[in-house]
Amino acid sequence: FLISDRKPLGLNQINDVVSHINNKHVIQFSYSKYDTNETEVRVIEPLAIKESKERWYIIGNNHKSDNGLRAFGFDRISAVTYFGINFSPKYSIDEIKMKYDSLFAMFDAEDREVEEIVLEFDQRDGNYINSFPIHHSQIIENIKNGVRVTLKLKTTPDFIMEIMSRAWSLKVIKPVSLQLEI
Repeated sequence: FLISDRKPLGLNQINDVVSHINNKHVIQFSYSKYDTNETEVRVIEPLAIKESKERWYIIGNNHKSDNGLRAFGFDRISAVTYFGINFSPKYSIDEIKMKYDSLFAMFDAEDREVEEIVLEFDQRDGNYINSFPIHHSQIIENIKNGVRVTLKLKTTPDFIMEIMSRAWSLKVIKPVSLQLEI
């Protein structure tokens, strides 16, 4: 076996976080923001752990102000500690699954609605997309010289980056807003 040497950072903390989730412990940690390179202390109620695109995230909500579910990348977390109090979950696993069901990857575009997206790719890219679907909602149809892919999700920046990785054969059929953005 030849296994990739590319590994996400921060996974040394996963067992501790799982324990805190199981025990319903409020946790505190230092969190480095990618957009500003600032580090801030976060106090959250951890609810779940999710993998996306070979990176791992804690899903939880702010302990003091319930501003909805948020994802925190393990690669940006350090100094996880028990905050000294327990919590009662405000969100069920089903609610967490429902939030991420309409997203590609992790980050939500809360101002956008789920929409039907229709894309076309050449046959080569279509074979790749058929063997490793873009999203679980994917329906693939063979067309002349390629495939048509229909998806139902939000058009987030992560989704746009994903489809742009096959830009040489990508044709956006709908929605028009995505055509214009691409």
